[in-house]
Amino acid sequence: MTFIFDFDYTLFDTRAFERYLLRGNVYKYMTGFREGELDRFIYPDVPALIETLTERHMLIMVTAGTRILQSRRVNSCSIMKHFDNIFFSNWKKKGPIIKKLEKATAKPIVYIDNNPKHLMSVSKLCPDITVLRMRRKGGPYYTAESDRFTTVDSFTEIGSILQNKLAIHL
Repeated sequence: MTFIFDFDYTLFDTRAFERYLLRGNVYKYMTGFREGELDRFIYPDVPALIETLTERHMLIMVTAGTRILQSRRVNSCSIMKHFDNIFFSNWKKKGPIIKKLEKATAKPIVYIDNNPKHLMSVSKLCPDITVLRMRRKGGPYYTAESDRFTTVDSFTEIGSILQNKLAIHL
């Protein structure tokens, strides 16, 4: 089984990170961060889920943004050592990237993202992939309505949702 995650507002509290930058840390963003330095911006429910999944499942990240700047944030988070691959979409829709991954990864595949645009792109191109919408309070798409996707507000819900609604067991 494969889990494909988005980074911003799914695993990483981007809003809190942006506030951190505004307090005089922009230079660090341009030069890079030490490993683990940005762990404080990982949502509290993420590490336990990643630890559980990494034991038996493939973990992949597909994140938007430019490779250089995005990789500075992503690679400074210690949870990244559990991911098998990381892909950067350079602000393009993620569907085509995930379509390519679909052919080479263990089935079933679960894709989790907060952005309805990317969720729609993946669901259209990859109908066999289970798509879950992460709706983090304070995120840019928190109030966006989308009845099309199963929605979770926290990763503490994911086990029961996968088991009850989708018959997938972690």
